[in-house]
Amino acid sequence: MSERKPPIERFHPAEFIRDEMMARYLSVSKLAKLMDIDIKILTEVLDEKEPITQSIALKLGKAFGTSGRLWVNLQRAFDEKGD
Repeated sequence: MSERKPPIERFHPAEFIRDEMMARYLSVSKLAKLMDIDIKILTEVLDEKEPITQSIALKLGKAFGTSGRLWVNLQRAFDEKGD
């Protein structure tokens, strides 16, 4: 009988954003300015109240030097955690 492995824990993409912010010494207001979005929108994402939309993903990609697809995929993986 094979052992059943525990499921991989999924994290809200906001955790990755916060990690990047800390690593780059970015405040919420500084990142919002870099992304050219309202600080309230970014705060809602960081507080895990709103998902990362395609538009926000593209702006995160530009701010962090990644693809927008990375952020979309992180959000999708989190959204699928209940499946």
